[in-house]
Amino acid sequence: MQVIRIVELDKKKKKIVLENEECFALYNGEVRKYQLEEGAVVDDLVYQEILDQVLIKRARERMLYLLKDSDKTERQIREKLEAGYYPKTAIEAAVAFGKKYHYIDDIRYAENFIRGKGQQLSRKELEYKLQQRGIGKEMYQNLYEELEEDGTQEDAALERLIQKKNVNFSEITPEEKQKLYAYFIRKGFSYEAVRKKLDEFESRDT
Repeated sequence: MQVIRIVELDKKKKKIVLENEECFALYNGEVRKYQLEEGAVVDDLVYQEILDQVLIKRARERMLYLLKDSDKTERQIREKLEAGYYPKTAIEAAVAFGKKYHYIDDIRYAENFIRGKGQQLSRKELEYKLQQRGIGKEMYQNLYEELEEDGTQEDAALERLIQKKNVNFSEITPEEKQKLYAYFIRKGFSYEAVRKKLDEFESRDT
């Protein structure tokens, strides 16, 4: 494979772009060690050495560093590694290693997210945020139903949001109440859940 472009990323690193459009980042010393320059042909054995001895190891280390402070989904790890110019082979190896030893575990991530945010967000909001992180709809629905058997999480989330509105239900007008319905339904709560909870608040204030 031929090197078609070398781009300076910073004072220490360069991005190597190959003819098949694959790219990877190396430190300046590594670029010199492997005699990489624009127009040079990279022998298959040399490229495999770069992958095995440098990029795969570095991708694995980067994956572990990303997980040091907080759990992340497989998609989040992949996106971070792609942003760091790791080639597909190195990313796949790092992700496989992470999943094998449960450093990366989407089920655990989703369970913890639902438990942590379940009393703050509606079911639809939880689903949307998890989908953004790469959690599929079927996985989310199965986990949510397991964790929400008694229906307390969404009820608590709705209770908290209504409290934050600081409404005096003894003085609320029908128009204001309709606006509350619309607001909470837009947030992803069902009409029936909103009706029941607003009626509860209204009974407390009267």
